[in-house]
Amino acid sequence: MNSRKTKYYLFFFLVYCIFPIFDFYYIKYIPVYYLDILKYNSVILSLVQIVPYILLFLTPTLGFYYDRKINREIHRKIILYTACLILGLSFLIFVLFNRILFFYGIFLFLYLFSVSVIRTVMINIFLNLIKESEGATKKIVLIVRTSTLFGYLGVTLFFQFYVTDIFSLKLWNHFFTFGWIFSLILITAVLVISRKTRLRFNVTEDIQEKKARIREETKKYKIFNPLMIYIAYFLTSSDYLFLFLFTSWIFNRFGEMSWRTYISLALVFVIAEFLGNLLAYELCDKFRKRKIMLIAIFSYMFMMVLLIFSNFLVLMVLSFFLAFVGTICNFTYTSFVADLSKNKKNKTFKYQLLHTYNSLARILFVPLGFYLYSFIKIENLIMISCLLFGISGLFIFLTYFTGNIYKLKLKVKKGKNFKYQMIIWLKKNTELEKELEMIFEFFKENILIMNTMKFCRYYKITSKNPAIMLSLCSSVNELIPDAYFKSEETP
Repeated sequence: MNSRKTKYYLFFFLVYCIFPIFDFYYIKYIPVYYLDILKYNSVILSLVQIVPYILLFLTPTLGFYYDRKINREIHRKIILYTACLILGLSFLIFVLFNRILFFYGIFLFLYLFSVSVIRTVMINIFLNLIKESEGATKKIVLIVRTSTLFGYLGVTLFFQFYVTDIFSLKLWNHFFTFGWIFSLILITAVLVISRKTRLRFNVTEDIQEKKARIREETKKYKIFNPLMIYIAYFLTSSDYLFLFLFTSWIFNRFGEMSWRTYISLALVFVIAEFLGNLLAYELCDKFRKRKIMLIAIFSYMFMMVLLIFSNFLVLMVLSFFLAFVGTICNFTYTSFVADLSKNKKNKTFKYQLLHTYNSLARILFVPLGFYLYSFIKIENLIMISCLLFGISGLFIFLTYFTGNIYKLKLKVKKGKNFKYQMIIWLKKNTELEKELEMIFEFFKENILIMNTMKFCRYYKITSKNPAIMLSLCSSVNELIPDAYFKSEETP
């Protein structure tokens, strides 16, 4: 591993040590602090969070501006430094004024804004690194998950050993102060290491290399309809209805000791996410992402239903597998989006645009969950989420019927007299109809073409000569990059 990449990996480790500290406070501790310790009204909390979450819709704009306008190294570093300082300031505001919900809203606004800017910088680095080396994806995922463990570990250990009386506001304030100091140390380390890390990449690519890569990627990803998958993942994010209330639900249903056990074992759930990433990485290389998504979504939905009827021990087991399966689902989508974005202009913008489903879900489902919590049970929120998960699976299933540039299958099977026969299944598509007619005209004396129906209309093509069949496949494959570049040039 060269020193340049080592610096980038260390940079990723430090940055992603900071994020879990804020996420852990925000998701695991702050809801319990406000709902069960201070006894604040959940409706008021829902209203406070609406405006900060709307800010998440600006992330694609940040990505577009960063790709197109911020071209100088010094400007990119100034943006990173400013975002890190705002992040540290946001936590300080919460530490000083956490009992006033107005200041909690300011903390949330500054926290989401600064994290969005830092993620924009990191996504740009990530997309450029994986473009240089395919193996970088797995390494970065491992680094991010390892750093997440480190961030969670410090916060969890301090809480378990220091906050002995959960109803003591003084101890809670000390706990929040510790989190700010811990994050400030890591932010300082990020600022130091970033001084020697280049944030701007100079990547050039030969047009023929680009066509070859797009040909391969098109075969993998044009079978998807990104809009359908985007909607499906928005619906799967409906678990935000109860996610921020989940620890409060455990506290009230099973008691303080069970809640402390759950919080302590959050490290185990991070390990489950780590293992899920490893498995997802291997699955994405061997199976179609659409199938992985379908299986993961319905498995997750089934386990959410079981949560409602489980005791604490079963709940812990289910939480482990929910983290495991959820990570597979998220990794598959991220892999799909990364490969779809990395070879295009404004790649950071397009990557973040396809991830706005999460921002939209937070804007809608988090405040709605807090609002509904005032008059319905968490169990009902989980059931609503399960229903939306089921609908999301149907949207992914619909991608089997949506239009693609092409879909080609080459099968070899035994025919009459036990002789092997090649069969090509070629999906009909109006975008390439003229080009396909020309290819069929060229091969017409050596192939037999039949129209058939599967999920949609197909050409079924056979020939007695295997060489002709392989030549036909190559000719169809050559159409893909040309069709792609035509669509890119179309205004």
